[in-house]
Amino acid sequence: MDSPWTPARATDTQKCIRAGGKHNDLEDVGYDSYHHTFFEMLGNWSFGDYFKKEAIRWAWELVVERWGFPAERLYATVYAPDKSKGDPGEFDREAWDFWAELFRSRGLDPDVHIVHGNVKDNFWMMGETGPCGPCSELHVDLTPEGNTKGSLVNKDSDQCIEIWNLVFIQYNAESDGSMRNLPACHVDTGMGFERACSIMQCTNGFKDFSRKPSNYATDVFRPLFDRLEVLSGRKYADVYPAPGSKKGGCGGRDPSGGDCLPRDCRSSAHAQFFHCGRHSAGQQWP
Repeated sequence: MDSPWTPARATDTQKCIRAGGKHNDLEDVGYDSYHHTFFEMLGNWSFGDYFKKEAIRWAWELVVERWGFPAERLYATVYAPDKSKGDPGEFDREAWDFWAELFRSRGLDPDVHIVHGNVKDNFWMMGETGPCGPCSELHVDLTPEGNTKGSLVNKDSDQCIEIWNLVFIQYNAESDGSMRNLPACHVDTGMGFERACSIMQCTNGFKDFSRKPSNYATDVFRPLFDRLEVLSGRKYADVYPAPGSKKGGCGGRDPSGGDCLPRDCRSSAHAQFFHCGRHSAGQQWP
């Protein structure tokens, strides 16, 4: 199908509600500093126009060259299937080579800063059939020293979080389990707006990583917590459950030392207000 405009590309900000479906991570809301019921996702899209080279180069340009994220704290993932498990597709050498060129330009070793990812983390496939393909994530090392060498990437650590996912839709999954190359490849990327804000603000512009960044400690959310404190008479401490704590039954200041309830209330209320606001204004979901 021909695109209604030329070039066939777009950028957007998506207002997202984490409610259900595949890859929803709903159980993480309130238990860490970067999952929310309602969140904003910044994205750029190509509908058969540009592909991996441009998407990766522009991601680097924005994050490193424009915003100033320290390149030495960045790690990119590329898809590396385990053929012994029947994983689809092939190793994404093309993405690896593009990332490698960019890391080398800053004197960094691509063998350290490019992490091979499995089918769970680095292959986008929403159904048994249909368009799909490898993805390449950009992660930020938030430890005080910033020298984890990629060991925390995709390990559910709040000290190394993903901020951007570049999805390269190049296959069509067939009903017989095979992968057919698409005649036109597409790009669908998503960056966590709140996560990017958190890293910028909570590190004083990347100058101080001694304090763990939290989305809830930014100008995006702090006014809501200020109001919750007034209404409840309680002080929000921005404390989180210990790693590995059991999830579920969060009631305010839970036994593991976290302030889950205020975060759950804020996140859920934010989602409800947005949802009701759209309907009261006569807007329909796409």
